[in-house]
Amino acid sequence: MSAFEAPEIEKFIARARKRESVLYALLAGTGLRIGEALAIRISGSDEQTVISPDCRTIFVRKSVYNSTEQEPKTADAIRDVDVCSELASFIKAYIGNRKDGLLFCSENGKPILQRNILRDSLHKIQKGREAFQSYREVNGVKVKHIFLPAIPGVRKETEGFHAFRRFRSTHLDLSDVSRGMMQFWLGHADKTITDRYVKMQGRIKERQTWAEKVGLGFKLPQALKAIKGGKAA
Repeated sequence: MSAFEAPEIEKFIARARKRESVLYALLAGTGLRIGEALAIRISGSDEQTVISPDCRTIFVRKSVYNSTEQEPKTADAIRDVDVCSELASFIKAYIGNRKDGLLFCSENGKPILQRNILRDSLHKIQKGREAFQSYREVNGVKVKHIFLPAIPGVRKETEGFHAFRRFRSTHLDLSDVSRGMMQFWLGHADKTITDRYVKMQGRIKERQTWAEKVGLGFKLPQALKAIKGGKAA
């Protein structure tokens, strides 16, 4: 298993539908586990995983597996993950006027299956087999048009969502982020989990300053509208 590189992540974001583009940017820019990302709600209770109104903080409290919301596997996963302003603006543009519901969901508002994202998006992009959709007029009626352009693959072998997390871990390590803050953001375990959580939980300004200083390590499109196809939800 390997980590994605910045140019690969940029291609994933540029080629995917809007929903998946924002998901990939979030995974690479925060190091969240895929189940944690799919559990994010635009608004919710203290027991749920929620993103702040300014999109600068993700309060990780739940995870989603097979469309079911569940408790994190370890206490270390319960944490607050800070988001740099560039990524926060990208996410806010995606949310638009929505006030509630899951950040990433199917058309009926339910959680997305991880395997569907891999099958229909991430692995197709890696192998150069993704399909784009557009609309055209046929006898005055708007018809969905799917086409498969000849696009070179991003990499020879496919990788899963954890490669985004490995990218973020490497980026934080190379950016001289303290070990404690890195473990806190990524939800890694150590022998002093309680003390570390309390210490980092109370240092919001310092965490956000570092989140801004570290940045993403990859480039985002200049505007969300530049992303091809897809719906917001």
